[in-house]
Order: sequence, then structure tokens, then C-alpha cells
Amino acid sequence: MNGNLTVKSLAELETTHRRQAVGIFVDSYYQKLSFLSTETEKLIDVLEHSFVPEQYYAGLMDETVVGIIACSTGTSRSHRFDRKQFVKYLGLLRGLLGYRRLWETLQKPLDLASHQCYIESVATDTAFRGKGIATKIQDYLLRELPYKEYLLEVEQSNKAAVKLYQRLGFTVIPKEMQPAAWNAQRKTQMILMRKCIDTQ
Repeated sequence: MNGNLTVKSLAELETTHRRQAVGIFVDSYYQKLSFLSTETEKLIDVLEHSFVPEQYYAGLMDETVVGIIACSTGTSRSHRFDRKQFVKYLGLLRGLLGYRRLWETLQKPLDLASHQCYIESVATDTAFRGKGIATKIQDYLLRELPYKEYLLEVEQSNKAAVKLYQRLGFTVIPKEMQPAAWNAQRKTQMILMRKCIDTQ
């Protein structure tokens, strides 16, 4: 590959690119998804329908997806799950369990104002990790999207990620300063960070 990265919305890409994006998502979050199935292809089949193309952005090199980032807002999350698809691929009990758990994590509405955007589902192809792919996609989004404040969460134990985002201009929001509605629905082991964009 020639090393030139371009960033596009999934809505601009072909079905094959979207499936590549889902594959990267599954590989990156396999441990958290493996309660559904240990088969990667089955996980891709289950989840492919749920990706909201307008909320996902992909980094491409030579027309191959190498990284993704989702941007959720107060009016639209990055996933829209259909319980029938879960039941189709996983059976009734596991399908309904999977639907409910992922709905809570990736579709439940967020308490965000119109100027805020929540960055989630950051993932890079295993062959391209450590090359700054996610950072380049994020830089593009911060430059091109119209929001004034960007939020993201990092696991408390992932100190390297916290330091990385701090270098990118994000600051940690103390628990006591987080909106009550937001704080109540988030997991305690996660750190909430934000970056404000100067539009002047």
C-alpha cells in the first residue's frame, strides 16, 4: 500500500467496504462480543445490519478500509439493532440477550446537546496498528465535522490511551462535573474526556 490515507463516511462507500469496517470492529472488540459467538464471520453477519453509515467514518488506503471511528449525537447513535437479525443468526435466547446488551451499549440514546459529539468504536485493522491510523481519522473528524465539543471514554486501566488523548487536546472530566443523567448511565470503570473546538 502506498501509505496515503483518505477518510470517508461509510455512507459514501460500497457494501464491500462496509463489511470490511464491520470486520475491523469485530476483530477489535472480539473479547466483548464473543459472548454472542466465537466465530468471527458469524459476528460480522449478526452486526453488519446495525451500522448507521452516516455515523461511521472509515480510513482507507488503496481503497481498503484500515480503520474506523463512529460519531454519535443526541439524535442518532452509531448503531441501530434489529432483534430479528440477532434471533436469525444466534437463536432465540442468545439472540435476545445479545440484542439487549448491545442496545444498552451502542444504541441507547445519549444525553448530548446539539453542539456535542460522542466518539466511539475506535478500531484499526490489526495489520496497521501503531501507525497512527485512528489519530489521523480523528484529526480529520475534528477538522471537518461541525461540532464544538467532542466526548469520548477510555477504560481507567488504559493509561496509554488516556495519555494519547491528552496529547491530542482532550481533558478528563471529573465525575463530580459530569451531568447527572450522563454519569448515571455510564460505567464507573470508564474515564470521560472531552475536547472543545475553538471556532473563532
